[in-house]
Amino acid sequence: MGAARAHLAGQEDRYRIAHPERDLEPAGTVATDDGRQTVRLRQEHHGVQVLGGHRRT
Repeated sequence: MGAARAHLAGQEDRYRIAHPERDLEPAGTVATDDGRQTVRLRQEHHGVQVLGGHRRT
């Protein structure tokens, strides 16, 4: 989870998430057979959930 947030923090120009550690909540992690993980993060904007806003890292 920390690696996903660090990735997003380092790509602010691309993802436009100024404070991933504050603005994103864990929504699940799935491990793959090759040892990778897909992390899902939940985001809200003015109290409304952002749909389709999760990214693979």
